[in-house]
Amino acid sequence: MLDVLSQISHVARKRVTVKVTIIVGSQRSPSASLRVGRYVAGELEDQFETDTFLLELATSGLGFWDTDFSAKNGPQWENWAPISDHLKTSDALVLVFPEWGGMAPPIMKNFMLLASKDEIGDKPALLVSVSSGMGGSYPIAELRASAGKNSRVCLIPDHMIVRKVDEVLPESMSCDLEIRDRLRYHLGNTLLYADALAKVRESVVYNPLYKFGL
Repeated sequence: MLDVLSQISHVARKRVTVKVTIIVGSQRSPSASLRVGRYVAGELEDQFETDTFLLELATSGLGFWDTDFSAKNGPQWENWAPISDHLKTSDALVLVFPEWGGMAPPIMKNFMLLASKDEIGDKPALLVSVSSGMGGSYPIAELRASAGKNSRVCLIPDHMIVRKVDEVLPESMSCDLEIRDRLRYHLGNTLLYADALAKVRESVVYNPLYKFGL
């Protein structure tokens, strides 16, 4: 495992600067998802020497999507401009969110409505769901079904489910080392996708007739 991680780290570091935005999609603050998101940021900075920007949606002040969003009318959209700028300069995303009643929280879905191809199009995203028990698979499937349609974000094949989150990260438990190793592996793969998709973003031409994913 360590040899594989060192190889991924070496390739991922070939780019001069890699910036990853971590989106914490819980509507509670503080939350277990925020704790996981901070751990992810630390791993990216310490193990892969990336720049990170962590956005906690619960404290972002963003409103829920409405028809006035395209015109950015209303004070609820004043906070979007700096967030949009961070997203535009990011090479990859990590989406961290809890499972609520078998679904992704509304605030996480709302973010995927707000973010367009201008911010996250053709950028890789790693899905990381969080569960206090043994759940966590349903919101992964939910976002895979629709999150990339209009935003054109590229959800990579890897994903991570942090189960029994109250017992792991950053505390050390009997099952914790495997979770840490697996998460580091997935983060490394995400950076490899970031490197590959940078070439796509440099070359792709968006046809306004086919601006959506269908």
